[in-house]
Amino acid sequence: FNAGSINISTLSYSFTGGANDDTFTLGQGIYTVNTGSGNNSITVNNNLATSTSTYSLTGGAGNDSITLGYGVNTIIASAGNDTIVVSKQGTNTLNFSSATNGIIADLGSNTYNEGAYGNLTVSGSNYFQNVIGSNYDDTLKAGATTTAMNGSGVVGGDTFDLSNASTTSTITITGGVAGSNVLTFANSTASTGITIDFSNSANILVSGSVKANITAGNIKSVIGTSHDDSITLTNTSITYDGVSGNDTVTFGTIAKNAVSYTGASKIYNLNTLSTTLQHISTLDLSKNKNPTNGTVNNGDFGFNYTISASEIVNMMKTPGSSITIKTFSQDTHTVTGVGYTYSEVSTGGNNFTGTITGPNSTSYSVIWQSSTTH
Repeated sequence: FNAGSINISTLSYSFTGGANDDTFTLGQGIYTVNTGSGNNSITVNNNLATSTSTYSLTGGAGNDSITLGYGVNTIIASAGNDTIVVSKQGTNTLNFSSATNGIIADLGSNTYNEGAYGNLTVSGSNYFQNVIGSNYDDTLKAGATTTAMNGSGVVGGDTFDLSNASTTSTITITGGVAGSNVLTFANSTASTGITIDFSNSANILVSGSVKANITAGNIKSVIGTSHDDSITLTNTSITYDGVSGNDTVTFGTIAKNAVSYTGASKIYNLNTLSTTLQHISTLDLSKNKNPTNGTVNNGDFGFNYTISASEIVNMMKTPGSSITIKTFSQDTHTVTGVGYTYSEVSTGGNNFTGTITGPNSTSYSVIWQSSTTH
């Protein structure tokens, strides 16, 4: 027997505990541990573990204690009052897929609320970079070291809070129920806003004070920061709340079925926008393209945007404020009253300044700004 011929880093070990209280001390290699139902202890020996050591650790119904170290660590959260100490910085994933209810996981503060499922306490100077949610409504909050968040849900929708995510690395977000998830930046402490591009629904990009790459395409609602944010959409199925700051919403191509569209006369009825767009300062329609093929050719421009004055007011940042609406130079617009009065004057070219007067005599300003490029 020649011990030197064995690569212990690739050896695999599997342990399953029983009903008693068990203690596991793990070294170098590939480990799978299921503790059983007792009050158990798992410790990764940092004198033996390496960055390539792999540990998949599942607690049981009892009160378990787990001390992590170097290596690739995956913890499958379990019922009971469990404690985890992250003593060294490995590549750490916390998996709540076995939870019987929705959970709240804050990777930035290392705090976790499992609800009725269990009570998890995490300590140590290091963090989990990745989290996998339950099959229910979860709130997953990113921290500065977070790299991946998986909603994993099959019921309801999840909230992904990127307010305190990294400005230098990119978070990958997947999972959650299609068309039900919330993406929020409302709790951001950064001094600048963010830019979100939904042009490719399968690869949503976030830049600025936060960087993210959302691959699931399951986002239904977006909540911005308190600063100047910019979001590019391709249809009105996304709900966006600008919160505060001067936010700009740009439509690349408005799907013809997303709002009322009459193809022959190229009329867009925008009287459903305030149900999806709130607290914004600029609505940019100048880049809107043909809703059938997404191109600008063969005269596929010259749209007429019809919208009520009340709809414009409902999109504004605050009552009595103003909004800028950008259109292509060959587009036209029609503003109807519906409880409000509207008037406008030309400021040259296809630019106009409009005034809306509400039922309580409050005045609102609408700046129609023409663009010569798509």
